[in-house]
Parts: sequence; structure tokens; C-alpha cells
Amino acid sequence: MEERVIEELVNFLEKEITKLKEEIDTRTKKLNTFEHLVSEFKDFEDYSEYKYKYEEIIGELDKEKEHLNELNKHYKNMENECQDLRGKVKGWQHWFAENKDIYNALFSSAPPSAIAAKIDEPPTEHKSKKKRKKLGRRKKK
Repeated sequence: MEERVIEELVNFLEKEITKLKEEIDTRTKKLNTFEHLVSEFKDFEDYSEYKYKYEEIIGELDKEKEHLNELNKHYKNMENECQDLRGKVKGWQHWFAENKDIYNALFSSAPPSAIAAKIDEPPTEHKSKKKRKKLGRRKKK
């Protein structure tokens, strides 16, 4: 009986040893896989600092996008204003072209010396005396 119990115990222990060896083999395979992965990832260790640089550059890119959007809005406003002014200039050019003959006739009918004489004449004394009196009154107050 004791032999039987010992045999059963030995069988049981042998089965346990077999299970443990299988477990060791499984864990050894996992360990080798992990070591291989670690060696692969060590090659990428230098790239880890790029994450921070990438985030920094993305932040700068966003700021630059905002700046460009503001410049684009300003450009559109300036372009609209330029279009308005072009329209006004074309209107004035059209008006001038329509009235060009009238102005040419008006200014060509008077001799240039008469126009120049009127511009070069000094003001009459009568007008300048009235202006002096008005200025004198204002100063006294």
C-alpha cells in the first residue's frame, strides 16, 4: 500500500514537473518575444524626442494658420476697397470723357492771358480793409 501511494505521488509529481516545464517553455518563448520587441524598440528610442518637437511645430503651425487667416481677411477687405475705388475711377473717367468737349470749349474760348491776369491781381483795398476790421474786433474780445 505504501508503494502504491508512493507511486501515485511520484506520478502526480512527474505530471506537475511536466506541466511546470511546459509553463517554463511558454514563459521562455514570451520572454524571448519581449526581448526581441525591446531590441526593436531601442532603435526607435531616438525618435521619442520628436514627439515633443512635433507637438511644438503643430502649435506654431496653428499660430501661423491664424496669422494667415487674418492676412487673408485683410487682403479681401483691401481687394473690395480697391474694386470700389476702381469703379469710382471708371465713373469719373466716363464723366470726364463725356464732359471733355465742354471743358475744352469753355477754356479755349477765353484767352489765357485774361485768366492769368485775374489770378495774379492783388485783392482790392476795400475788401482787405473790411477783413482787417473784422479781425481787429475779434482780437479785442
